[in-house]
Amino acid sequence: MSAEEDNQTRLRARGEAAINGIEAELRGDFRVESSPFRERLSTELQNINLPLGTPVAFCLVRSTGTIRVRVARVKLEAGIKVAEFDLDTNSGNVVPTVQAGDRIQTRQSRTAPFNNTPTCGSPLLVSAIFR
Repeated sequence: MSAEEDNQTRLRARGEAAINGIEAELRGDFRVESSPFRERLSTELQNINLPLGTPVAFCLVRSTGTIRVRVARVKLEAGIKVAEFDLDTNSGNVVPTVQAGDRIQTRQSRTAPFNNTPTCGSPLLVSAIFR
């Protein structure tokens, strides 16, 4: 292990589920660097079979409870529908602590009418465990 690897913690999550007949993929990446201190959490749900502009809630499920981390709208990236967010303490963002075994979930109704303000109680789209 290099000195750089010794100073970094990294957890990844990956999950798949069919949304309206199309296989969507959820990916999460959490990193902590100790010198200098920096935390990052990025998550992307891609290949979503929901209309452009539909808001999707990203929720972090931990042993201490569930929090809505962010709501992102479905957009087109290189011809693929995605909803994503990136949090980085270097950009002034508050990054929730993630531990192995925590779960990232995306939530929104699969059919119209879509929830304009999805919560962690909205229907589950895709879920993935951080390892």
